[in-house]
Amino acid sequence: MTLWALLLLYGAPWPFTFPGRVASAVGVDVPDDMKSRIPVVLLACGSFNPITNMHLRLFEVARDHLHQTGMYQVIQGIISPVNDKYGKKDLVASHHRVAMARLALQTSDWIRVDPWESEQAQWMETVKAPSQRTAQISTPSGRYRPGPGTVSPCSCT
Repeated sequence: MTLWALLLLYGAPWPFTFPGRVASAVGVDVPDDMKSRIPVVLLACGSFNPITNMHLRLFEVARDHLHQTGMYQVIQGIISPVNDKYGKKDLVASHHRVAMARLALQTSDWIRVDPWESEQAQWMETVKAPSQRTAQISTPSGRYRPGPGTVSPCSCT
């Protein structure tokens, strides 16, 4: 599993919206000190065969670390199960892995499952998945534009 930190730069204002979902910061009183931080979306790509508590814990540890730096505000986590054509032995069908992940995330108000990667016609390299996610992220004004260096792998060990 790879965990990515998608840094939302270019001074895009709060609130951020995502297709089919509004980030948890929308409609919630966000402390002023958090509004001045760089917003980040955490993205985990992997088989999630099956999803485990440790997958979810990784998100919590990464979020806590990034918040403790004082520079970043994690606004969302995304779990992206790999396509069925990945070729891993005994890989459960993606619709089942997506369903298991959704069940595991029922109580989370900031992590969601995105089935996009698993629904593609063929498997893609993990490094290509973050680019699709940054294209999905927008502000109400439509002013957010991902720029060079906005996607980076996060080492949270």
